[in-house]
Amino acid sequence: MPVWRSKKEYTPEDGISAVFRQRNADSHCKYLHGYALGFVFWWEALDLDACNWVVDFGACKSLLAVLKEKFDHHTMMDKDDPHSDWYHEGVRRGLIQLTTLNAVGCEKFAEFAANQAMMWLDTCGYAGRVRVYSVECYEHRKNSALYMPDPPPGWGAAVEDKGPRLPGF
Repeated sequence: MPVWRSKKEYTPEDGISAVFRQRNADSHCKYLHGYALGFVFWWEALDLDACNWVVDFGACKSLLAVLKEKFDHHTMMDKDDPHSDWYHEGVRRGLIQLTTLNAVGCEKFAEFAANQAMMWLDTCGYAGRVRVYSVECYEHRKNSALYMPDPPPGWGAAVEDKGPRLPGF
């Protein structure tokens, strides 16, 4: 069965900058630091739409808007950070915009972005025909993490094979 994949990338020039810290690190990553993040989305489809596309790249502008709303100029906080009161004081004083996640770091940002992309597919009417194959989040060209969600239940099973059968195959 053929599969089509297409890619949409948001680079640091798209303005998705965020500050975070890895609270469990023994290295300098335990301190607040920031990056202009990049995201690479790979979509997968078992068939193409009427325009012969997996997704309409122009429609991805609304996905970029979601990423900017959640990340850009935000401080990303691990929900279990023992210094959460400090972050909330920064919000109260008007010093930071806070986004709280279950965990932080490129791996978790890629997972979060994949979940946002799955909701985006549903909103745009792509769900069922298109799935998120993978999402990569990168801090710069040397550091990145890739998240590959499980395929939806029954993915590919609905495609009926009507091709000829050869004896013994």
